[in-house]
Amino acid sequence: MVILEQRIFDYYRHKIRHKIKHPYEVTQVILFDSAPRYIACHDQQTAILVDEAISQLKQSNLYQQILLDAEQGKYNTQYVEH
Repeated sequence: MVILEQRIFDYYRHKIRHKIKHPYEVTQVILFDSAPRYIACHDQQTAILVDEAISQLKQSNLYQQILLDAEQGKYNTQYVEH
């Protein structure tokens, strides 16, 4: 038995999918209600920059695509520009 947060499990399962010949059957059970997620910053300037970046992302088409992909269990790490 493995207990893991669903999105983390889906991310790693997707990452190793090409290595698995016969996928295991997975039973998902919700143990806890959804909880809010927060970002904490040590200084006010960093918090301002993070808020601005998140606001810009939410106004973009990329944000909607990320949400749609996540709902379908697709986790694309190529979204991040290097």
